[in-house]
This record gives sequence, C-alpha cells and structure tokens, in this order.
Amino acid sequence: MSKSASNKQLARMMRRRAGVTLVELLVVMGIIVILGTIATPFVVRGINAANRAQAMSEISSIVRAIEAYQREYGRLPGSSSHYSNGNAELINVLRAHNGVGNNNHANNPRRYNFLSISEESLSGERNDPVRDYMDPWGDPYEIMIDRSGEGRIDVPDQLGEPVRRTAVAWSMGGRPDEPERALRSW
Repeated sequence: MSKSASNKQLARMMRRRAGVTLVELLVVMGIIVILGTIATPFVVRGINAANRAQAMSEISSIVRAIEAYQREYGRLPGSSSHYSNGNAELINVLRAHNGVGNNNHANNPRRYNFLSISEESLSGERNDPVRDYMDPWGDPYEIMIDRSGEGRIDVPDQLGEPVRRTAVAWSMGGRPDEPERALRSW
C-alpha cells in the first residue's frame, strides 16, 4: 500500500469522525436532563428560603415603620386595626405617598418616609390609586394595630394567642391552608 493511499484512507476516516453521532448527542442530552432533575429540588428550596428571608425582613420593616410613625406623631398610622384585605391605606401613610389613606399627605404631613419599599413590591400599576404591599408570593401582608392602647393584639386564632405589641404583621408564606407555617413579626 502506498503512502498516498493510506493518507486517503486516514482522511476519509477523519471526515467520518469529524461530526457527532446521534447516539452521542442523545447521551449528552440524557446526562443534562439527569443533572437538571437532581439540581431542581435544591434550586427550588433555595428560592423558597430566599422568599422567606425577604418576607421576614419586610415584615420586620413594616412593624418598625409603624413604631417610628407612632414615636414621631404620638399616634398610630391609618384608621383600621386589621388590614387583612389590603394594606394600601396604611402603606401610603408610612411611605409618605399621596393617595388612599393619605390624601394630600393629611396623615403624614411632615412627609417622612418610614417605609422604603420598591415599586415592584406593590400590587397593580404605578398610577393605580390602591396599591397593596405584597409578599414574595403575591399576597398582601396582613397587619394588625392595637388601637385600644392596651398593648395587646388578638391575632386570628389559627396564628396563636394574643400578643403584647403595638403592631404585628404576617404573611402566610404562600400557604394559606397551613397557618402554622405563617411568617410572623412576633
């Protein structure tokens, strides 16, 4: 066999091996699917842990903002003792936003921003008149304020005993059917 013939055979073999076979491609895709299946629960757990941490931070900020407002004005913000179906009125007062609950800044005339939050944390569009402060799962934070002056709040039964606080806030953590997993400020 001549040298040029063996070079031709070698070149032919190289051309055949230059591509990826269907079997090789399927094996690689299978490995990627298996790795994705193994990693998915860890990613989901990480996202849930981050959402819980964010919600706890925001819950704490709400209560601190209510307490700061009370120190500044000598009274509690808003008009309700339980914000369960929306919190826009209270949040507008705390963030010095002219809107529902704080028209013409009537309830925060010094316009102090007691609660700094991103627009993305509010429901609806930027120009909507009622925008609730939402938890990471898309539900409004629930807030209770002691308007009696007794320093006691009777939280809903499923969340536990009455608490000795001026204000409390909570999120059901995306699980309204599991109140024992609620994220609470107390």
